[in-house]
Amino acid sequence: DKKNKNIKIIALSAFVEGQDALVRWFPGRTLISHQRPVELRKGIVRDGIFKYITSKEQENYQKEVFFKPEAVHDNCFEDYLLETVRYLLKQGESTLIFFATCAETQKWAEWLASQLENPAATCALKELKEMEETLSRDELRETLEKGIAHYNQNLSWEERNLIETYLKKGEIKVICATNIMAMGVNLHFKNVIIALDKIYNDEGNYPPNYRTSLTFAAIE
Repeated sequence: DKKNKNIKIIALSAFVEGQDALVRWFPGRTLISHQRPVELRKGIVRDGIFKYITSKEQENYQKEVFFKPEAVHDNCFEDYLLETVRYLLKQGESTLIFFATCAETQKWAEWLASQLENPAATCALKELKEMEETLSRDELRETLEKGIAHYNQNLSWEERNLIETYLKKGEIKVICATNIMAMGVNLHFKNVIIALDKIYNDEGNYPPNYRTSLTFAAIE
């Protein structure tokens, strides 16, 4: 603004916790838009049916059939995860699945890759082959053969960048991640899965900072 050289603007594209404190510190006024370019659906899967509300209609539940009830055992996380991801892959949709620890992300990415048939992330595999060898490279290569990857703090910057790039290009369809994916990583997923019984560590506690750092607001 040439007329007012002292004007200051901070533009934020995501949800900010503690907004009032930011405004007092700035100080300034806020301009907020609640419009969403893509409708948000939030719900649970039970007996093969996804029961959800939308960002536009939060009073009435809607339903979508993901799979037949007999495809899963009752309260079996593995069955529910597998059949849900299988259905979403058939729709050609990308899916982010949150887990509590780095080990969990790798474990479940490898398990899904062993259970599902999905096209390989060919270009991602080719680029990964040319990268410096790391402790994670072999595991990534295995899951990328099915268009699946894990994403956590143990990956190198180059490996994370590769996963982000080929998710955007549509080669990678499923990512198992820790909450690092919710911290300033701007990627567009069609679906986000949060298994509440899987965001605890082996001692039954949340990992450090997990309770506060991963919220539904962060996902939205």
